[in-house]
Amino acid sequence: MRAGLIWNDLGIEYSPHVESLMKHSTINVILVEDSRRVRESVKQMLSEIAGVVISGEFSAAKEAIKGIDRLHPDLVILDIGLRNSNGLDVLGHVRATHPHTETIVFSDRAGADYRKRVSQLGATHFFSKIGETEKLFSAVSALAAAH
Repeated sequence: MRAGLIWNDLGIEYSPHVESLMKHSTINVILVEDSRRVRESVKQMLSEIAGVVISGEFSAAKEAIKGIDRLHPDLVILDIGLRNSNGLDVLGHVRATHPHTETIVFSDRAGADYRKRVSQLGATHFFSKIGETEKLFSAVSALAAAH
């Protein structure tokens, strides 16, 4: 056995780095948010969660739908109010074509009518950008831990 390598139960050598990767699977996340400042803040927050990988960022619905279809993320974090487009269209597309993809709506449009519509469309969670950032962090942490 070479120094720095470990044997598993099947007699296969691998490095300790590979062992740590096997213990921590990743959750691929796509962010759909038209505000660059908000995207950067969410990315910074998610970087603190083990196993979370941002696999794509989009600021408009059409590009987001194309990216989701191409990248097949585990989780989409989505704003409702996108410039020149609607995040609800993205949510409907994800639910219809990627039923195993988790969806979290993170929006400043947090009225009861939006919450009801998002729930009807099948979002996993809805959090307001105003005062519910910790809930977003907790939900993503739980999804990553369960993944």
